[in-house]
Amino acid sequence: MSVHRLAIAGLLLGLCSIVLTLGVWAWIFAQPVGSFRDQGGMTISLICFPLCVLGWLVAGGAAIALGVAVLTTRSGESTQPSTTCFAAGGVLLGIMGLPLALATLMIA
Repeated sequence: MSVHRLAIAGLLLGLCSIVLTLGVWAWIFAQPVGSFRDQGGMTISLICFPLCVLGWLVAGGAAIALGVAVLTTRSGESTQPSTTCFAAGGVLLGIMGLPLALATLMIA
């Protein structure tokens, strides 16, 4: 796989880690009032919120790893501005997804 494609993959994985957490929150707010009484609250605490952290571990961790790998590569393709931007964006989104996922988990 080329360095440019690895940078794009890192950017998309970082974006996925944030979109997953925001998607969980959107699903929670879209439910009717009273949906999470009694055992319904367990769905949020035991499935949805840990899913956010798991999603960050998989997607965000991979985004950071790919971005750092691309930024430390010394090939001619990795010096293109677009490749560097994609790699840095993937690292940034991966890092931004961590506090979002952890804050979501702490709310439970």
